[in-house]
Amino acid sequence: MSRPLAVASLFFACACGPTASGVSGSGGGAGGETESACAADEVRLGASCWSARGTRWQVTAEGPGGTYRFELDLLAAGRVRSSDHGDASPASDEWFQDGSLLRVFLGDRFVEYRAEVTNGTVLVGEAINVRGQRWTFRADRMFGRAACADGEASLEEACLSVAGTRWRLALEGQGERVIVFLDGGRVAVGPEDEDGAGRWEQTGTALGFTLAEDGPRLTAEIDGGGALEGQTEDGGVRFRATRVDSVPPLIHR
Repeated sequence: MSRPLAVASLFFACACGPTASGVSGSGGGAGGETESACAADEVRLGASCWSARGTRWQVTAEGPGGTYRFELDLLAAGRVRSSDHGDASPASDEWFQDGSLLRVFLGDRFVEYRAEVTNGTVLVGEAINVRGQRWTFRADRMFGRAACADGEASLEEACLSVAGTRWRLALEGQGERVIVFLDGGRVAVGPEDEDGAGRWEQTGTALGFTLAEDGPRLTAEIDGGGALEGQTEDGGVRFRATRVDSVPPLIHR
């Protein structure tokens, strides 16, 4: 059966995901000990805090066109690797967690999958697209970590692609600017650069990019999802970049 198709559009935002995968350490337990508070992007399940970061899911949905199935990998930095459709990309797919509320957006926010986390193994929720159509879905946890793609860095608990992420870049001796790693290996510098004059490529943890077509190449090794440090290829100028959090849209009931 067919399912709702996602549409492509230019997306100048990055997503910030939770900082821990699966179950993190608990602050409570037996003996009347006081439980420590979970982070805002975690939910308490029993004695532990749980985050969706690094989890994998098999989704079955009853859409307007009938039943369809696909897989979701919730990557670091709030990006999503999905088999929802052939053009799916971490550059356009993202996820957010606010306590027990998990929201996954596919196709440049064309459709949202929303569920309350109650056990970390099964999600039952509602999908809503930009046309106002609503339908139900169920997601079953797939245990075991999938291999990272060639264009992703393998971090401690999740894979990371910089596609779709936005960064505040500070070059040594120069002012700050905001850059976006767009789909198709393009780099946008500032809000006016809609087409992306620069270029980027990522192989595992190695990241290289330019800010203009003929500009100097900057390189960095990715060792986390929140900051980058590196230099120009000739070693002449150092830089630091801090990832800018994305903001999810308001919830429409």
